[in-house]
Amino acid sequence: MKQYLPRDMKVKITIFAAMLLLCNIAYGQVSKEAYEKAVDYLNCKSVELSFKKDSSPGILNDYRKEVPCDDNISFDRINLYLVNTKGYERTVTLSKQINALKGDFKPNWKVDNAVEYLSETAFKDESRYKALHDFASDRANDPDFVNFKTELKKSLTDKLSVGQTINEIPGPTVSTKANVNNTSANAGKNIGSNENLPSDGWFSWTNLIFIFAFFLMTAAIGVLFTQIAALREKLSRPSNLQNRPYIPQKPGVKVAPASSSNEMKELKDNFNKLKGEIDRMKTPIKSQPMPVRNVTPVSFSEIDKLKDEILGLKREIELKADLRGRLDELKNEVESLKTKIRADGLISAELTHQVHEPPANLLPSRHEVFYFSTPNEDGSFSQKSAHSSYRENVSIYKFTKTSSNEAEFEIDGRDSSVKLALEYPDKNIDPVCEAQNAFNPKASRIITLQGSEGRAVLDGEKWKVTRKAKIKYEY
Repeated sequence: MKQYLPRDMKVKITIFAAMLLLCNIAYGQVSKEAYEKAVDYLNCKSVELSFKKDSSPGILNDYRKEVPCDDNISFDRINLYLVNTKGYERTVTLSKQINALKGDFKPNWKVDNAVEYLSETAFKDESRYKALHDFASDRANDPDFVNFKTELKKSLTDKLSVGQTINEIPGPTVSTKANVNNTSANAGKNIGSNENLPSDGWFSWTNLIFIFAFFLMTAAIGVLFTQIAALREKLSRPSNLQNRPYIPQKPGVKVAPASSSNEMKELKDNFNKLKGEIDRMKTPIKSQPMPVRNVTPVSFSEIDKLKDEILGLKREIELKADLRGRLDELKNEVESLKTKIRADGLISAELTHQVHEPPANLLPSRHEVFYFSTPNEDGSFSQKSAHSSYRENVSIYKFTKTSSNEAEFEIDGRDSSVKLALEYPDKNIDPVCEAQNAFNPKASRIITLQGSEGRAVLDGEKWKVTRKAKIKYEY
């Protein structure tokens, strides 16, 4: 006599086999959100390295404080800082080109592909990203740049590994490995083309997974209909007792007839279990919503501050224009009076050539105060780097105008300015100051001697020092 497995056991075995196949899916691909965050991190660290070489220590410290390269970094924060910091157009171009790398994202990239592209291939693409190529070429032999790329690869690997998606079956084929090796070997060739980037095809792992899931669900539905057909066939039989084989009975033992109600209940339970398992199998197949990228809100306090400064400058210009107008009116009145007096013969012609100075309260103020960070190598200060207000961890020197193109300067007495000046005395102090005692890096104050302030003259776009300031270190 044939023996059959219980129907409930058959259903469980079928479902277990299907779940085993689904569990073979592993090794995720890089998500677009993780890739864009990695590009923002690359952007932040590249701008930091650019400031380290091409700017003063004050600008570098200010950038690290205002734009930390953490998980919340975004291109908007980097660009806002660069727009507010004048004189670094090359760095602005570099940052925008790095941000453009977000458009090169490929959905089937692995972590190694994305790290190789962001840390090596993109720096060699002179035709598409010239600023990024020049940035790497200028620092090819710089130890800081070598360390930068080593740390960059490790950080990018960590950040890209976090944002993987489950879309690939492990075990690359021979052709896949060959393509990866060819891509690595030709990384330095055909820069600017898309041949060295992974491309999407119709037979991607994502499509194959959905096809497999579709066939799995079709098979489950087929099993369901098979069970329903078997149930109908069984119910259509006249009596289950007629098909039962004869079983010898012992004397005094009664055999209970088969209960059709119990069998119906068992079939219904099996049917409900199978239906529930099919519903649970459908759940992971449903399309998942695309992840929404978290955008860090940008603070506009700096923009509001700039607007206030612009309005202040505008009012000052309008005031000066008004004073010039009043001065011209006074000159015209003086000339008309001189002409009339000469006609009447009251004064000699020599007096008419005397210079008439306008009242002191009509002249513009010459005691304008502004601040600089560090001097240039030749001991001058760039006019474009001047700030009308003191900036913490940036400003070192305080300038006070004595005329339209002359000014006196001294080291600002605040702790921030003293600490910043003592970090690099050969660059921050020696070019424009003359110390009256021995240098001490632990000095608590730097005093500019009374009456011995430095002097500078505005020549074009530079303030050139005509007399160094005499200073004294105090402990």
